[in-house]
Amino acid sequence: CGIFGDSAQESILMNNAAWVLRRSPLFLLAGDGSHRFQPVHVRDIAALMEELGTSLKTSGEEVDACGPDAPTAMELFTK
Repeated sequence: CGIFGDSAQESILMNNAAWVLRRSPLFLLAGDGSHRFQPVHVRDIAALMEELGTSLKTSGEEVDACGPDAPTAMELFTK
């Protein structure tokens, strides 16, 4: 998952990548760029953590926290 938000402080990965892309003619991706990211908004994670922390029905449960989109690094950083 890649957690993002509405401000630079909430979107460290994307903010850092954007900073590099603005200042450098070269942006290196690890491997072949085919690894996937599943972005999720910081408020969605906060709501999920609250729900899991206050529910009695979540003991031992595995929860998918990421969104349905899973772009590759190449797709994410070249568009």
